Amino acid sequence: EQKFQTASLAHDIKTPLTMIKAYAEMIQDISGDNEKMRNEHLDVILDETHHLERLVNDMLTLSKYESDVFTVSESEFNLYDHILSTVNLFQIVDVDFDIDVPKDLVVIADEIKMGQVLYNFINNATRFVGDDKQVHLHAAQLDKDQVIVSVKDNGPGIQPHLKEQIWDRYYKIDMNFQRTSSTGLGLSIVRAICEATGSSYGVDSVAGEGTSFYYTLKIKQ
Repeated sequence: EQKFQTASLAHDIKTPLTMIKAYAEMIQDISGDNEKMRNEHLDVILDETHHLERLVNDMLTLSKYESDVFTVSESEFNLYDHILSTVNLFQIVDVDFDIDVPKDLVVIADEIKMGQVLYNFINNATRFVGDDKQVHLHAAQLDKDQVIVSVKDNGPGIQPHLKEQIWDRYYKIDMNFQRTSSTGLGLSIVRAICEATGSSYGVDSVAGEGTSFYYTLKIKQ
């Protein structure tokens, strides 16, 4: 497994570096005096640089959580407001968000870290959203102490034998094997945060019908 992860990491870093080098050489040799072509080549370099930056940031985040070199800072916060502010980060995405969350529910958690969990689940849902372009966010009391938060899409779903693998580092459900905005570390970061903070998490999915990711939070008593 370690060899696989190292090989995957090397590949993920090498790919954008190869593109950056190739397009920089094209600017040097071909498009330097052609403004339109030069700008197109510069756009590719910027896109690849941004992807590499996201990859490095996610690697650092995952390393921090897995090595326990962070503190959990719990506070009370309104769950609806927390979810709405996270959803608002996706305003430019062509997706309709249905938020079914009690507006007066106060939870206790590390708001920043659990916000990262929610962000990764929503980001994943928008990437695999169904033709209806709908993502559903739901929160309900699980028992007197906990609330369960779920993020559901009506997309292609996940095959049963893949449900455990999706939490692994660098595993990507990429059906057409093309570059996406994902670094392949989002769900690994979710797992590390939830296990470090004591939050339960998981996924329910039916191939062809959609996927629901979920996690739990403590309710203020």
